[in-house]
Amino acid sequence: MGRIYKYVPMAYYKTIFDIDYEKYYQYGKRYIMFDLDNTLAPYDQEVCDEKVVQLLKKVQEIGFMILIISNNSKERVDKFIEPLNCLSVFRAMKPLKKGFKKALKLLEVTDLSEVMLVGDQIMTDVYGAHKLEIDTILVKAIKKTNEKWYTKFNRAREQRIYKRIKKKHPHVYEELKELIN
Repeated sequence: MGRIYKYVPMAYYKTIFDIDYEKYYQYGKRYIMFDLDNTLAPYDQEVCDEKVVQLLKKVQEIGFMILIISNNSKERVDKFIEPLNCLSVFRAMKPLKKGFKKALKLLEVTDLSEVMLVGDQIMTDVYGAHKLEIDTILVKAIKKTNEKWYTKFNRAREQRIYKRIKKKHPHVYEELKELIN
């Protein structure tokens, strides 16, 4: 796939609730980093809703260690993860490696093949994780209408990447297209 590979996730799902976590555990995954905003909850939702709490508990019962990784503030992340029994990294500065490296250290990861990231953005989540050769799952953004200016800027850049994927790898684009809009 060449240079475009760094923007292509290992899998795509509409929501975090559609992912077959047991399958990935059977494949040897043991750690999941979840992006917060527009992956687990919209930007304007301050606390974790019960449906997400229950899902993450189920994922932990399967055997996964979970970490929430976000470019957002400590206050935002801390308030959101209150009902969750998990680690977190705030102001991760994705797609830079710094936040991902901090997350891996907190999780005490020794084998990157056991790690995956679930996020809603190609520019920050997928591209950033791929810099460390972490597998990624892309989900559709929950609510784009209230995204911050820099996220909207990244979304515009994503559209150009989707066009390149469509041109060079139409079969991949066909799978991704329902997540784009």
